[in-house]
Amino acid sequence: MHHPERQNRRRWAAATVGGALAATASWLVAMVGVRWLRAALDGARFAVRLVTLTAYRRCPDCFRVLRQEATVCRSCGSRTRR
Repeated sequence: MHHPERQNRRRWAAATVGGALAATASWLVAMVGVRWLRAALDGARFAVRLVTLTAYRRCPDCFRVLRQEATVCRSCGSRTRR
């Protein structure tokens, strides 16, 4: 005969493993979604820069995007050359 106590343990174990897998899967989906959103925003920013024809360059220290006329990086405070 089947023991109800063993069935309860198996159900509990299955629920625990299933919950852990579901949590892991949802975390992975969230991380992929965040990366996709960041890539989409970067693409949109690039498109705006391209359309406005504003000249941009990179900071030599932190590599953030700066306007061409900037003399100090707002991120790291580095003095940039023109």
